[in-house]
Amino acid sequence: MSDVDRLDVYLHGRVAGVLERRSQARLRFTYHPDWVEAGGEPLSLSLPVRAAPFEHEECAPFFEGLLPEGDFLKAIARTLHVSANNPFQLLTELGGECAGAISVAPAGGAEPGRHPRPPRWLSEGELAALLGELPQRPLVAVIDEVEDGGGFRLSLAGAQDKLGVLVDGEKIGLSHGKPPTTGILKPPIPRVEESVANEAFCMMLATRVDLEVAAAHPRLADSQDYLLVHRYDRGGDAADGRIHQEDFCQALGLVPAVKYEREGGPTIADCAALIRRDFRAPARDLTGFLDAILFNFLIANHDAHSKNYSLLLDGPEAIRLAPLYDLISTAVYPGTDRKLAVRYGGENRPAYLRGRHLDRLARDLEVKPTLVRRRAISMCERIEAATEEARAALPEPFQDRPIVEKVIAVIAERSEALRERAEEPGEASGAAVPEKLDEFVTEMQAARDQVTEGFNGYNGDLKAVIETMQGSDGPLTAEKLDKPARSLKVHARAVYDGVVEYETFLQSVLEDLEEAEGGELGEELLDLLDRLSENARSGLENLEDLYQQVNELEKTAPAFRTPLRNMRAGIRDLLEARTILSEWKQRAEAIPRQRRSG
Repeated sequence: MSDVDRLDVYLHGRVAGVLERRSQARLRFTYHPDWVEAGGEPLSLSLPVRAAPFEHEECAPFFEGLLPEGDFLKAIARTLHVSANNPFQLLTELGGECAGAISVAPAGGAEPGRHPRPPRWLSEGELAALLGELPQRPLVAVIDEVEDGGGFRLSLAGAQDKLGVLVDGEKIGLSHGKPPTTGILKPPIPRVEESVANEAFCMMLATRVDLEVAAAHPRLADSQDYLLVHRYDRGGDAADGRIHQEDFCQALGLVPAVKYEREGGPTIADCAALIRRDFRAPARDLTGFLDAILFNFLIANHDAHSKNYSLLLDGPEAIRLAPLYDLISTAVYPGTDRKLAVRYGGENRPAYLRGRHLDRLARDLEVKPTLVRRRAISMCERIEAATEEARAALPEPFQDRPIVEKVIAVIAERSEALRERAEEPGEASGAAVPEKLDEFVTEMQAARDQVTEGFNGYNGDLKAVIETMQGSDGPLTAEKLDKPARSLKVHARAVYDGVVEYETFLQSVLEDLEEAEGGELGEELLDLLDRLSENARSGLENLEDLYQQVNELEKTAPAFRTPLRNMRAGIRDLLEARTILSEWKQRAEAIPRQRRSG
């Protein structure tokens, strides 16, 4: 082992700074002067670019967050004869390719993977032999021996053994730094019944209810299960083919050891505050985050801690939520933790969750309780409708696994309970009547403008999609359909975000309108809603038929799955927006009638 005490830290293949080993295994990170002068991108939201160094307490959360955790980390450390409590040396050994766009190498030396050997593609027998080494040795160590000393290792965060691999169709290979790995191979978790089938089903279910989730495919190698997850932090427009990302623990400046809320880790309110403060489209991503935590509750994933949610720091629409990953039902296994990793409105015992906790969850997210309750009911309905569809979408050898039946049973039980809780009477809101009602009207008009702009964009996108599918620009391909489909999804989400923002202001006004001065406000609200609803009537006709057509087409045209999935998610957002508009138009109509009758 070398006596390296300084590591160059690369972001997208360029040296961003230097990580130093200090006494007592402490770290210090300093951005390179050229990086500071050029206004380079930060490695983390918790490490803003500055000339002054970041001492251990400031930088350790990000760099320790790049490393594996728990028993997986200890196994790697034993194999490499390194202390599991020495993050600097572990990064020296494993940092050739980290999550996101980070790499580390001895200071002053060559960039990791600068002169790589060609990728090695594995036969099914070789892959099976590699999996067969588990659980005695971690995959990283096995690969190093298979490759005759290798000289290049990569680090993947998390507590489960896994390996970054190259994926080319059905082929799986080993990279030596370049090109970067594009998939993650996850073997069965030791002593956990059919973990591959469990996670594969939960990931597929998330896809079928239109959550943004990393693509995951269960496979067999000589009868041995493994899960192949396609990396969402690869691809993009950067020259190195990587997309930078970090998890919520890193972004909030907390070490992995406190990833659970009860250990001092991030709360849902902490995560929501981060989204509001730093994300490009906070309304969109708060709704996405809410859907994600509701989904994890319903599948009984009690291990959905703050390192299991991440954000993309570059790429389209960044900063934004990253696709979901590590979705697995933990409560189906006897002896696992019965408490949730985070508190939902102050409660982490699923059986004790009540409607009042959903209202408190809304306060943590800084959204209206009606939004949380409606999204909870909607998620229950979506999951119930998609369960068998998700099972059928699994490869045949995994469809009838006993663990899938157990997960479905738990989901049905959770869904029934959550729906009942969401329909319970709510707590008194205590909302104050706004002092300047005209300011709320102004805010609502701005939201209306956003909705109108989104509708206009959606209509243009839909026209482009239809023209593309009709072959006006030559033979139809997934690549041609991808751009208008993604744009349709973005504009549909803009419509939904505008409606949600509109609802936030409308709720605040209508709750106590009876006590407000200036009864004309009700007429003003009704006028605004009339205009919004007119957009809904003219722009959202036949949406159900369109949704069904896209859904059927996705089943029969797997090559077009990604653009069709984007279209389906966009249409679902528009359907939800239309429902919100209809509900609130009815409520607003009642206000002026009541005032006139009085």
